[in-house]
Amino acid sequence: MTKWADYLVSAVRYEPGSNNRIITYFKVHEDIGNSIGESRTWTKDELLNELIRGKTFATILKDQNGKWIKGEEVTISSFKEIFVRSDFKNVPGDYLQNIAEF
Repeated sequence: MTKWADYLVSAVRYEPGSNNRIITYFKVHEDIGNSIGESRTWTKDELLNELIRGKTFATILKDQNGKWIKGEEVTISSFKEIFVRSDFKNVPGDYLQNIAEF
């Protein structure tokens, strides 16, 4: 298996009542190359710090057979505040397409 990114995001938790769908926590796995590591819960600040340091992130989803498939690249977006997005749009709010919530 080809390595998709340094880290993979499988699920997110949103801030309760956030109008812009602000993500507070991420389920992050290390991409080992031939397998996907166990998930750890990261805060948004932890994920942003690693993105700033140059680490790469992608989302992962399970297909109908329970196998991980690569989703979208995770990037930083800035629109008066810093957000985490997978669609490269410079609009308010966090957004990772099709990602599960925990």
